[in-house]
Formats: sequence, C-alpha cells, structure tokens
Amino acid sequence: MYMTWPYERLGLVDLDDIIGAHRQLEADLGVSVAPVGLAFARSLAERPDLAVLGSDAEHQTWHGAYLAAATIYATLFDRSPEDLPYRPDTISADDAVFIQRIAWETVQAWKGEPPAP
Repeated sequence: MYMTWPYERLGLVDLDDIIGAHRQLEADLGVSVAPVGLAFARSLAERPDLAVLGSDAEHQTWHGAYLAAATIYATLFDRSPEDLPYRPDTISADDAVFIQRIAWETVQAWKGEPPAP
C-alpha cells in the first residue's frame, strides 16, 4: 500500500490519522505499506529547503516523486535505495543521496528496525 500525506486544503485528517489507518490496514490485510507520507514529513523536517510537495502542498515535485519511488523500492525489495545509480536530471547528486537515505531510514523505522550502518 502507498501511504499518502495529508492535504492541508481539505483539513480532514492529519499525518497521525493517516499513519494509524495504514498501521491498521497493514495488520488487518497482512500487506506491506510504503510509508511515503512519513518519508515526506521526515524530509521536510530535516531539509525544509528541499521541496517534495509543490506550492499547492498536495502534488509532488520531482524530488517528491523520487522520494516516493525510493520509499517504494525500499519497501518492496527490503533493501536500501542508497547508491542506486539512477536519478532524474532535475535532482542533484547530493539531493539524491539525501532522498535515498530518508527513504531507507523511514522504511526501517516503519518496520521497527534500526537502519544498518
């Protein structure tokens, strides 16, 4: 499952509500969750200058799409996206390293596992 993020414009749920719902679905259905919304929050907390959401705070930027893809990769393959060679031309090498790290740390935290050194 793909965990989204809260849409401020709608104001219906917050990230804690979304996390709770996805934890419940994960338990009830026995499926994996790619915690993209959580990765976005972690990225914004650590690097607010790196826009993962557009000016409408709902749609992803290229950085956000890359973070979502890295989080999905880490969830599906249970391995770090760090050092994956591909990155869009719109994302610097330094930003790609940051995004890959955030994705991996978020997935590990979601699963309750400490990230490998």
